[in-house]
Amino acid sequence: MRLRERALFIADAHLSVNRDRWRAHAMVMFGHLGNVAAVSARNARLSNLLNALRTPVADNALSAWGELGYAISPWMGWTATPASSAPSTR
Repeated sequence: MRLRERALFIADAHLSVNRDRWRAHAMVMFGHLGNVAAVSARNARLSNLLNALRTPVADNALSAWGELGYAISPWMGWTATPASSAPSTR
């Protein structure tokens, strides 16, 4: 069965790296919905008491996230674990 024929396909990958005081985490996710026309048509027929505009359903979705951190506890003189004193950026 090809990807286009499937009703729903979701795949994700995660990465976690801890090296000395450095730490990095990342995630990527992909999703595909095969029958978007049917789902969009069904959504258009749902009751709409708020008069909100209905947008069509997308057939593909992609999400990515990452974070990088460095433990600063030795510089601050703290004896806490590196996980409790690692500023990070996303």
